[in-house]
Amino acid sequence: FAVAISAQIFRHPSPSSNSSKMSSQQQQQPKSRKEIARQTKPIVCYAVENLPAKKGGDELYSSLRTAVTDGKATLIEKLEIPPKDARSWKVPAGHMWRIVCTHGPQVADMNCWSLSNPKERFYSSKTRQIHATHVTTGDRLWSNMPFLRPLATITEDTIAYGFDDDGAGVHDVIGSRCAHKLPY
Repeated sequence: FAVAISAQIFRHPSPSSNSSKMSSQQQQQPKSRKEIARQTKPIVCYAVENLPAKKGGDELYSSLRTAVTDGKATLIEKLEIPPKDARSWKVPAGHMWRIVCTHGPQVADMNCWSLSNPKERFYSSKTRQIHATHVTTGDRLWSNMPFLRPLATITEDTIAYGFDDDGAGVHDVIGSRCAHKLPY
């Protein structure tokens, strides 16, 4: 499986020589980290439009968004994960799984592996580089090198939080998932 990825490298512009035109009051008040972050244009690492197309196309993923509520999906397994615990389950290719908060606000770490090769696993760093620090509907969860392929696609996001002033959402891939030990 080969993935063609377009990488683009940008250099930040050097400080403008127009800084001498700023008032002395503007020069003396340092900007906060938040102000600087909001004014800085993002650096594009991967051109998402050049990634391999989603199998089945956008129409398939649109129909999957409502497949459960429309009665077009059949529930084959249901389990509850108690607080401070973990569960694993198999999801065959072409099937969907849904994670639902049933007892108020909760935090859930999610991992996934290829069923045919457990050395291929969810790679949060690459997912973050390709999509963003916070993923949502339409984003794919990518596997580690040398595989680098989508393990799953987010077809629906029922937590309608959106993004706050800092660009943060709900489902982040900023760091690794919690793990005391991983069984290899």
